[in-house]
Amino acid sequence: MKLLVEDSCVFEQAISVIDFFDKLIELWCEKMHTVNRRLTGTVQIEEGNDKFEHILGRAKSEDGEIHLGADDNPSRKIYQLTPKSSRYSEESYLYLEKIDALTCVFLCFTLDENEPPVIALPYQFQCIEVDTNCVKLAILIPDAKNAEEYWWTKDYAFPVLFKWFRTINLDRKMCRTNRLIDIRDYARTYRKMKNSIGRQLAEQWTEQTDPQKFVFEDCGIASYLLELWSIKGNRPSFFADLGCGNGLLVHLLNKSGVKGCGLDVRKRDIWSSLMASADLRESVVDPNAEGFGLPPNVDFLIGNHSDELTPWIPVMAARLNCNFMVIPCCPFGFYAKYNTKDKAEGQKGRMSIYESFLNFVRKIAQELGFDLEEDRLSIPSTKRICFVGTVPPNGLFCNVNEVIERLTKRKDNSADTQFVARPKQITV
Repeated sequence: MKLLVEDSCVFEQAISVIDFFDKLIELWCEKMHTVNRRLTGTVQIEEGNDKFEHILGRAKSEDGEIHLGADDNPSRKIYQLTPKSSRYSEESYLYLEKIDALTCVFLCFTLDENEPPVIALPYQFQCIEVDTNCVKLAILIPDAKNAEEYWWTKDYAFPVLFKWFRTINLDRKMCRTNRLIDIRDYARTYRKMKNSIGRQLAEQWTEQTDPQKFVFEDCGIASYLLELWSIKGNRPSFFADLGCGNGLLVHLLNKSGVKGCGLDVRKRDIWSSLMASADLRESVVDPNAEGFGLPPNVDFLIGNHSDELTPWIPVMAARLNCNFMVIPCCPFGFYAKYNTKDKAEGQKGRMSIYESFLNFVRKIAQELGFDLEEDRLSIPSTKRICFVGTVPPNGLFCNVNEVIERLTKRKDNSADTQFVARPKQITV
């Protein structure tokens, strides 16, 4: 093997190099799609699966070019690579094997005739302890390979890998993107929606916002919901998107055959043009009113950047005894903007307002008795954490109304517990 690229990192104190190296391998396998834009994500193939055994056999046949470990090496893993575009193979696999504590081999195999979404060349990650707190990270390639073929690995992948290595936090749990759904099915659904609906909408977009961001972001959210409902087997009879804005998410879901409506305090011009076929209603959603101003048959609530309605969505879902998904964005409490910074657990200092706001919304749903799951969406947004609340088989807590009264009680002991919706006209 010969050196492709290397760099040294000096840490403030001694580290566990093996633990750092293992974490880097995990990050590379789980987050490769953040470096390689051809990928939607990766899915680990379980040992014993027919594909696992086939890829393992292929890897052993490559042993002359890049040396592998013993046949019973427990560190072997295989990941299926899921491409964003149909031009790339859906049958590409990444094989990895640690051949010693600080060296890991990577091989790529494609089982069809299509182009792989990654550079299908063998390589090694290697760590070298220079001294107590200085570690060298390197990528090596087979002697017979031309280094120029690895230009992407050297110029694009390695700088990201080195940054990850320098900033690894072993205490931080990694949140996998789209972990609640099958990302292979999601990628197919997203491609179909983007090509059949999204591209035309982006070309005809009349809003001041960037269609490349907003149209394809909502294609991602709609595709996620479709796959979430499919995998859980609880597709709603009628959803309601609260604070639906331009109505695009509702339009995409309606076009996909899901019945539901969007409600917003202010009608948008685009509703009567590009979104004319969607069920969009100019209406105030009031968490204090009977029925909240929602259609009577609603059985799923959506909060996509729902602002002041965000903390109320789990509350309304509890009163309706229905499921929900919310994507917290702008931080609001029940009666005003949320500006609290919680103390960071096990660390000095405090969380950001956004992190504290996520805790606030999370706690509301949990105290109401929802089975709450958290995911990170694959969308072009910095605020892409979502909460999925499901009514458990034995129902919500029996004292749910008492819990709601306690949660929504004003901290200043004011008797005024009226929700204040945003004004119809926004002052600029």
